[in-house]
Amino acid sequence: MTLSLRTPILLTAIFFMIVTSGCALTQKTKKVKPLRITGGEEILVGEGVINMAPIWCAKQEVIVYTKPDIGIFYYDIPTKKTHQISDSGHNSIGCTPDGKWFVYVDKFNSWYDKDYPEKGNYNLWRYEFSTKKRQQFMVVDSDDIESHILSPIASKLYLGRKPGVATEMPEPKWEVSWGDERDPSLHPIWLKDGSALIGHHFEKGKTYLSVETFSPVRKTTYINTPYSFSVETSDNQNNIYLHIEHTRTMSDYLARCSLTTDKDNLSCQAVFKDFSHIYDFGIFADSKTIAYTTSIGECVKTKEIGSKDSRCIANSKYYTRDFIALSPDNKWLAYTTKTTSKYGVTIMNLYITRLTSK
Repeated sequence: MTLSLRTPILLTAIFFMIVTSGCALTQKTKKVKPLRITGGEEILVGEGVINMAPIWCAKQEVIVYTKPDIGIFYYDIPTKKTHQISDSGHNSIGCTPDGKWFVYVDKFNSWYDKDYPEKGNYNLWRYEFSTKKRQQFMVVDSDDIESHILSPIASKLYLGRKPGVATEMPEPKWEVSWGDERDPSLHPIWLKDGSALIGHHFEKGKTYLSVETFSPVRKTTYINTPYSFSVETSDNQNNIYLHIEHTRTMSDYLARCSLTTDKDNLSCQAVFKDFSHIYDFGIFADSKTIAYTTSIGECVKTKEIGSKDSRCIANSKYYTRDFIALSPDNKWLAYTTKTTSKYGVTIMNLYITRLTSK
């Protein structure tokens, strides 16, 4: 989907109207039967980890996590073995779409840019799963060290300002798209088809939705919105999920929104009308079912978007805490747990039925 944003003023008005009135999505979607999801045996794959979202790699049954002061690790499900990707001082960025490489940044060794003294430079590294070899392959700006720099559809990097230092990428050479200096407040997420990066931008007390597109040319459009929000994720139908804070009514909710191509129309529906008790969530491949954890911490729940009914799929023997991650094929669920005084990463096989469309 290539986004067409010819009338930002109209988008502002429609965003205001739909968020306040709670109208449903105008984009038509196929009706599918609700998913029947059951969980298998839970497996504790890592203890003493940083309490942050674990990372799945597509086409690889591996889950990546970080241990403080030790490094980045991954657990290989088929072999039931743990391997170390890096030493301490490195931050995870993510996997390439083909699942062959894991990219991370060296946060210990940074330096000021000679051409931009107010900016820093960092080394990017990549780890090849098949050979278990590490390779320093890029120098990037300090604003380009998050997961959004990796394309979701190809081994390609979308970066901001080009650092004032020349580097030669070793083989294999990935395509790199350089842009303007990034706004570090954006924290953008990709649409699943790789057509756009969606983020948020603060300026003079206002919040703007930022849409960076790449065809036919690379450009960013800012859309004025009436509420404070953050962009959380997207799904397989290119819907985006916004955590919206309405200060006047003191409401705090999660909305699913779509950007349409023909009418330049942003439309939203509420997923959680009270988002304050939700820790983390993930969207299944059907784009209609959500998995989430709550402040109570007793289990991982699922529900169909638009329904009030929910059920536990992971009644953990540990204290379920904060973060969850669905594998790209939806066969596995990973979540952080609390064991005594330590955080751990637990995985569970998922059994999903009733996927047939009506």
